[in-house]
Amino acid sequence: MGDVEQRWLDGSRNARIHAELVDYVAERIADHGLSERAARVYAPFSAESSGHYYFRESFYADNGLVPFLMIAEMVSKTGKTLSELVAPLRSRYSMIDEINFKVEDPAGAIALIEKALGPEGEISKIDGITIEAKQWRVNLRPSNTEPLIRLNAEAHDQKTLDEVVKRVLDLINT
Repeated sequence: MGDVEQRWLDGSRNARIHAELVDYVAERIADHGLSERAARVYAPFSAESSGHYYFRESFYADNGLVPFLMIAEMVSKTGKTLSELVAPLRSRYSMIDEINFKVEDPAGAIALIEKALGPEGEISKIDGITIEAKQWRVNLRPSNTEPLIRLNAEAHDQKTLDEVVKRVLDLINT
């Protein structure tokens, strides 16, 4: 088990892990150049939040087996269930399952969200729009494969998550 996994299991699940051990570069989801970029910088690992994983040891090919085996190893070594391992994270953060919308004007919907919520946080336009406020984060992006926009949101508590998701839904459905 690696240092990051051990710190995670020991409860050190905060920005120190990120600052001390991990350099990251944000990229677009479903960017076919992701594995090439990882190879160029000799990254040991690259991932998309959509569930694609790339490892240097497997030549940056999309590989879901390695994360599965890593999780199985953590379960085996700790004697905890997967639910028990993720419980500390689930108790600290609330998130929604991705919501997909058919809209006539995806760019217009994204611009509307930016105008309404953008002043409350930092904006990134790497993949659609991500607005990161102190207590919540929202990403709204057009699908690369379907005529949809996709909403992902997370917050530090369920009440805040419900409020920000409602705001986004109200704006999109107006």
